[in-house]
Amino acid sequence: MLAQLQHHGFQALWHPDLLAALLVVYVAYLLVVCLGYRYAVRARPPGPTRVLAFGLGLLAVYVAEGTPLHILAEQYLFSAHMLQHLLLALIMPPLLLLGLPGWLLRPLLRQPAVRRGAEILFHPLVGLLAFNLVYSLYHWPVFYQAGLRLPALHVLQHGLLISTALIMWWPVAAPVRALRLPEGLQILYLFGQGVAQLLVFAMITYADHVIYPWYAHAPRLLHLLSAREDQALAGFIMNVGGLAVFIPALLLAYRRWVRREVERFPLYPDPPGATEAASDR
Repeated sequence: MLAQLQHHGFQALWHPDLLAALLVVYVAYLLVVCLGYRYAVRARPPGPTRVLAFGLGLLAVYVAEGTPLHILAEQYLFSAHMLQHLLLALIMPPLLLLGLPGWLLRPLLRQPAVRRGAEILFHPLVGLLAFNLVYSLYHWPVFYQAGLRLPALHVLQHGLLISTALIMWWPVAAPVRALRLPEGLQILYLFGQGVAQLLVFAMITYADHVIYPWYAHAPRLLHLLSAREDQALAGFIMNVGGLAVFIPALLLAYRRWVRREVERFPLYPDPPGATEAASDR
């Protein structure tokens, strides 16, 4: 397997130019969020969790597009391509959104036209429908095969996948809290996202034949893994990978929802007059 990959060369396998570009983006991000907050209204210094989330989002981009995973996905294994999609659509977008401080966007959102446009573009129904429509059509055999044969179309497909994934994650992970769904609705929204992908998962996993001829004729890097088994593995990655992302996100939304409800309706409220008596002491 390693011998078959080595003939592609270091540049094609590791893409140092992409790594350098992502490092520049991360350094620029650190300069903006670590210094710029001083000049913004109601801004606080970025916490380590936010900075780490943005860095991990950029790392997901590099793993998907700058490592040998890219070559494996394009030329050899459908399961590698599915892992690439998992990184680009379900892992990278929420990490980047969580890494952005709200004060970066608030000046733009004060403009009525921008605010209205954001409310339309990032409406939960738009996110639910747009992402799953693109995701489903992408994996339809005729479109998938065309993308593998035409590099420009493949770039367009990945661009649509990433952009609609960002729209899909916005109601849950938007930098500005006012543009997020309430936590209770986030639970239903995330559940709906998981259900919406079951059709594509079933088409790939339970097909009785190899549905993408490109991978049926690809060189077998892993001789113990046939094209049909590679396809079943891809379906497994799609399903289990999606659950591994959506379930923690759903549980986190549930935890925030319970905490907010307890704050609104405490289990042991102060008895009448307790506040006044405490203030007199």
